[in-house]
Amino acid sequence: MVSFAVDDKGNLQVGTEFKTLNGIDSLVQDIKTRLRLVRGEYHFDILQGLPYFEMFRTTTKAGFKRKIIGEILKDDRVLTAEIDKSEFLQGELNLGIIVRTKENQIIRI
Repeated sequence: MVSFAVDDKGNLQVGTEFKTLNGIDSLVQDIKTRLRLVRGEYHFDILQGLPYFEMFRTTTKAGFKRKIIGEILKDDRVLTAEIDKSEFLQGELNLGIIVRTKENQIIRI
């Protein structure tokens, strides 16, 4: 799978060609992209992403965290994941996530 580099606003980084990422940088960006995707938003596969609107209305905090972790674990490079911080700031959900890769690297996202 190719991971194209994006900036913090989600825009593709382009010079004379598209920039790509590898290794840990690729994994971090892929997880962030996966968690930003709202179910139904990606018109090529409307089942991708998380049902955030439904989750906010009907899910407990523990259930919400389980769904986020489940989404991260769909990436076959990830061995374990945990949320160590969750807070709302100015209407935005901010998560602190610790991921252990199958290569036994620990990443904080």
